[in-house]
Amino acid sequence: MPKSYINSILDNDAASEEKKYDKNKLSILLKSLSRNESTTVSTKTILDDIIEKVEKSIQSRNTLEDYMDFLERLHLIEN
Repeated sequence: MPKSYINSILDNDAASEEKKYDKNKLSILLKSLSRNESTTVSTKTILDDIIEKVEKSIQSRNTLEDYMDFLERLHLIEN
């Protein structure tokens, strides 16, 4: 998917949700998921990857699952 399309979705939908989602964290999560696209990885592996790349990012499994649910509702990922 083109980066501009994803950014547009994240800009519009992350801000319009009742619960606010951090666009940067969503972007970092999408990058991590794309790095692990061809393999089956655990939530812990994705969380470790995100924490390794960016210090102040998604820190808990619950938050990660919440962000992944949001991306699924936007049809950007299929879990």
